[in-house]
Amino acid sequence: MAPDSAYSSRFVALVDTGSDLTFIRSDEYARLGSPPLGKCTLKFDGVGSAGNETWGEFTKSDKPVVRRPRRLAPSEKKEVDELMELWTNEGTIKPSNSEYASPIVVVRKKDGSIRVCVDFRELNELIECPHFPLPLIDDILDALQGTQFFTTLDLKNGFFHVCLDKDSRKYTSFVTPSGQYEFLKLPFGLKISPIVFQKYISMIFKELVGKGIVIVYMDDIIILAKNLEEAWERLQMVIELAEQYGLIINWGKCRFLQQEIEYLGYIVSKNTIRPSTHKTRAVANFPKPTSVKKVQSFLGLTGYFRKFIRGYAKIAKPLTDLLKKEVKFQFGDREVEAFEILKTALVNEPVLKLYRMGAETELHTDASAEGYGAILMQLDLDDGKFHPVYFASGKTTPAEAKYTSYELEVLAIVKALNKFRIYLLECRDDVLIVVPKAMQVQVVRQAHERGHFGVTKTEAIVKKDFWFKGLREKVEHVVSNCLDCILAERKLGKQEGYLNPLDKGDTPLDTYHIDHAGPMTATKKRYAHIFVVVDAFTKFTWLYPTRSTDTADVIDRLKKQAAVFGNPRRIISDRGTAFTSNAFQEYCEEENMKHLLVTTGAPRGNGQVERVNRTLIPLLTKLTAPKPDDWYKHVDQVQKYLNFTLNRSTGKTPFLLLAGVEMQTKEDPQIRKLVQEEWVVENCCYSRGKSEALQQKKKRCETVPKWRVGGHKENAVWPRIKTGRKIFGSVPDSASNAE
Repeated sequence: MAPDSAYSSRFVALVDTGSDLTFIRSDEYARLGSPPLGKCTLKFDGVGSAGNETWGEFTKSDKPVVRRPRRLAPSEKKEVDELMELWTNEGTIKPSNSEYASPIVVVRKKDGSIRVCVDFRELNELIECPHFPLPLIDDILDALQGTQFFTTLDLKNGFFHVCLDKDSRKYTSFVTPSGQYEFLKLPFGLKISPIVFQKYISMIFKELVGKGIVIVYMDDIIILAKNLEEAWERLQMVIELAEQYGLIINWGKCRFLQQEIEYLGYIVSKNTIRPSTHKTRAVANFPKPTSVKKVQSFLGLTGYFRKFIRGYAKIAKPLTDLLKKEVKFQFGDREVEAFEILKTALVNEPVLKLYRMGAETELHTDASAEGYGAILMQLDLDDGKFHPVYFASGKTTPAEAKYTSYELEVLAIVKALNKFRIYLLECRDDVLIVVPKAMQVQVVRQAHERGHFGVTKTEAIVKKDFWFKGLREKVEHVVSNCLDCILAERKLGKQEGYLNPLDKGDTPLDTYHIDHAGPMTATKKRYAHIFVVVDAFTKFTWLYPTRSTDTADVIDRLKKQAAVFGNPRRIISDRGTAFTSNAFQEYCEEENMKHLLVTTGAPRGNGQVERVNRTLIPLLTKLTAPKPDDWYKHVDQVQKYLNFTLNRSTGKTPFLLLAGVEMQTKEDPQIRKLVQEEWVVENCCYSRGKSEALQQKKKRCETVPKWRVGGHKENAVWPRIKTGRKIFGSVPDSASNAE
């Protein structure tokens, strides 16, 4: 249906005058043209009709609510009579003979016209109020983040869009000096009217709200858009929906394509929010309270904006104490100071950033015997700085005020986590224990002695649970001064030749590197060797104690492994007799596995497993120093540590790359014992996605061989030894014959 030309031109004029379009280039505005009106029948006058609604039930009373009409001035009476005639013609009210009768109240608007309200206070006490949640203001404000263009629409006489059920109309009867009427539409003043209207308007715009296109709060509709084309498209969708349900929009109060809007007492832009000017003006002009009721009004006004004021609860404490029944009202110096500080804080127009999903977030807390506070901050990529998003605070109870300083700090953390829970649940991070300076060396030493790993792996173990400043330097110091490591470490020299890395494959369990480590000290169970299997892609390692290095033992272990993980596509080994035998070759052919043999005299060709062996033997030697023949009891423990510690070449733990989650391990009680008397922190951890980890690993594996080859070619540097430093040196057997 084509719109009336007068209505169309009137609407376009409203768009042109009601919007700040100075920032839009003329050619761009011409390209967009006027709003798409071809499918909409626009109305500017009248009352909407959105259907029938049974809006509530009453608790019956023996005596109905009946009150005499209140006297009006002659001019007011004339205007009321004219309004009653208009409402009757529009179908909003009709004459009534109900046994209920509530009086009216006349209020002057800013433009001089009257507003007629019905005094339903006594009737409201009889109403059984339905339950429907109004949108939470904080949720609405969060949803505005990132919007480039705002369009606000206002419904004309919003409540009058909802028709009343016939059985409910008699209760809304009211009297004027000229007669008695009852409402056919949902009236203002009933305590259930906001709930009923919000329920109905939410039903109409449910789909658009769910898609993040509009926000609906009572009779205010906000259309969100990130560009001009989207703004016009979404405006058309809303207008068509309004026409479908008979909604009348008050175009004179609408604002189009705004980059900043005033809404619910706030001024909101793309990324910031601040109190509105008329609200801050109301705070600035608020007189010094002379009664408890005036204090309540002031706290209600400023409390609405407490998220903008750091330490609001502590500042307002002298005022909130006046609300206690046992306290005599006395507005002294402390109260005046608190009153003025709160006024100044809001009059200066504080600005907060709107919360952004996925942005780097920090939570800062503080506490004292009087109260606690917290600040939620986020990193702004434009200036690289953290800005406040939300201030929260609270008073301590009499019991909490007796807490120690440590307990108060923990209380502040708990309160802040509860307050900002919906935001922090989106932030994935580890909760770490901050280690006191006096305990840092002990913590690092205990972590290092788990397996006497090098600096990188020891640092990774510590970082799983702990943090302190200068952690890397402390780890380097502890590892370089470990006597067990110095005595057991194998001297490594520069190797000849160039490296030619083998293809690792594109998936886990594609290629195995296998070898034997040993011989070891014979055990009571006659174990003398360790059969080592390393997955080339994930670096996951399996260790199997064996009694010999023959082919039968190798095949037996591989079959047991295949029962759980299946067969690899290929196996790489040296030319040991167990791997060159006919039986092993036949086994590989039967299982459809390709067997590659490295060149004799070049163990680096099987470097994946050789690297494990270089770590494995010294590691077991250190762990079993008192009882060397018990080494097999530590093999499972060593395998676990190898698989849950960070691998330098992949940047991930082998277990994460294979399983997609981090290994759940029992915490080392020795390290925990060092800190449990000082700190009590709940340890939270999370698992990153397996596919993401595998993709990152694949990229690293493509670059790692390059820097290893380059590093292999570099000349060795003679270590610089400071005078007076204690050193260890190996003495050759022929040293006794040296001069």
